[in-house]
Amino acid sequence: MDADDVAHPERLREQVELMNLHPACDAVGTWVALVDERENLMAISESSATPVTPKTALTRGVFSHATMLAKRSWLSAHPYDERFTRAEDRDWWCRVGPTSHVAVIPKPLYVVRVRPTEADFFPNYRESHRQYRELLRRYGPDALGRVGTAAETAASHLKVGATACFSAAGAAAWLVRRRGRTPTPRERELVREALQCASEGAWPGGSNEA
Repeated sequence: MDADDVAHPERLREQVELMNLHPACDAVGTWVALVDERENLMAISESSATPVTPKTALTRGVFSHATMLAKRSWLSAHPYDERFTRAEDRDWWCRVGPTSHVAVIPKPLYVVRVRPTEADFFPNYRESHRQYRELLRRYGPDALGRVGTAAETAASHLKVGATACFSAAGAAAWLVRRRGRTPTPRERELVREALQCASEGAWPGGSNEA
């Protein structure tokens, strides 16, 4: 987790219960809620537990990596390539996805603070896409074919250009909202609970005393 992100207090319990019910599962993630600097809910980012292949990892991604709970033995057997500082999860899923079993809890039990007005927002986005294009060169020809790889590479450049324009115009938040969908009332409540518990340092109905 990034230091400013928040997990719902029920997140780990639900993930552990799911893995106990399905021993063959290697990892489980959740959906994500995106909030801005003032904790305004911007969007819900869904993910699915479709079979993870290099193609799906490159074109759709898998669940947000920060939400992942996984078996230690499985993680130890599949180390990250630390050369990828902003695309390590896509590279990792391209390598381990086809032989792994994953699941997703369809609830936004993880809250990510996105700061589109800060100075490092666009440089980080640009670097993420530079590394993504390196992955396309590495895995794309086999996973997507030459035409598909070229199309994804072109789309990556276009997204960076569009984000540069929107950032310069102070409208990057609009693009962030397009990363997901409008939350339901229940999802808003889950996000409110997570943020409130993080602020108060206590679980719902509980205490922060040891």
